[in-house]
Amino acid sequence: MKLIRLFILIGCVTILSGCSRSSDSLLCQIEGKPFSGLYPLIEDSTKTTKVMMVHGVAKHEPGYSSQLLDRLANEMGLNHVSEITKNIALTDPVDTTKELGNLRIRRLTNEDKSHELLFYELTWSIINDARKKILAYDMSGDYSFHRAFVNEKIKRVTNDFIPDQMLYVGEQRQDILISFSQGFCWMVSKEWDDLPVTGKQACGVAELVESVEVMQKSHYAFISHSLGSRIVIDGLQRIAKMSSNKEDERMKLISKKADRFMQEFQQLRVPIFMLANQLPLFQLGRN
Repeated sequence: MKLIRLFILIGCVTILSGCSRSSDSLLCQIEGKPFSGLYPLIEDSTKTTKVMMVHGVAKHEPGYSSQLLDRLANEMGLNHVSEITKNIALTDPVDTTKELGNLRIRRLTNEDKSHELLFYELTWSIINDARKKILAYDMSGDYSFHRAFVNEKIKRVTNDFIPDQMLYVGEQRQDILISFSQGFCWMVSKEWDDLPVTGKQACGVAELVESVEVMQKSHYAFISHSLGSRIVIDGLQRIAKMSSNKEDERMKLISKKADRFMQEFQQLRVPIFMLANQLPLFQLGRN
């Protein structure tokens, strides 16, 4: 059964990657039919556009999407940036001792504030840090200086990139998807003024299923990179399954509201802009 209609756009997007910059010395080839990207969403002054960025493999720090967002803002004419950048330390509503990454939120508008973009940057790589420390010795000076330059670069790739894919297939997958679900919950359930400025907080199931009115006021889109594309798709499907699971203890008390949320959720048209798409690789081993 199709849980949610996903409109997936794959490729090198001018408004997302800045490929049209003449000063960029990197080779960028654009193929396929042109498409409008985020323009139709942001041009609609009756709704706020909310976009979430989800990174892929390797260690990332909050703020990794700043260059992309700056270029996007210039293309869209959203030159007024809120003085406040909000940062929410994500956790599991069921186990608040967990540290599940960071959600960095910035608000951009045009000059007369008739068009608004809320940009949510999800950083989940902290979830794998403890496991990846096992490989830290391999990058120490005792070992690295013995390697040839090319071998050292390959070693860094294998130690920082490949483990994230293996951990996602294994036991860390659940926490990574909870991190995504928390980011999604904050995005659809709160307006800018209602979001906390900072602190470690969880967005509960009750807040998610009560977000129907807020959901109807906004357009939604995702920008994903590498493994992030798999996380977005798996995360959205997980939310749909959870919301329709009447046996889930958290859903029993709010089943009527959950039904309404599910109806609205299934009607969402959610474009996903995939950069460095690797879905075929991440699909290996799945039916």
